[in-house]
Amino acid sequence: MRLKLLAFPRFIFFTLLVMLIIMGISSPLFSQNINRSPLPPAAQGPAIPRDKGYLVEKIGDRLYRVADGTDSLNQ
Repeated sequence: MRLKLLAFPRFIFFTLLVMLIIMGISSPLFSQNINRSPLPPAAQGPAIPRDKGYLVEKIGDRLYRVADGTDSLNQ
């Protein structure tokens, strides 16, 4: 009976240890910057003025677009 009580916590300990080792080894592989092709200029969107922090564009008659650059993030 005593062996069964000790075997279960050891199993959990070694299972968690193996999981942490695998996560520690694999996480740098997935977090590395991958070389990507640069975005074409047409896909980058309009330049946001740094002094205002937003851009107002006239789209049509009494129709404007306000952008702060969050819709054109590439990460």
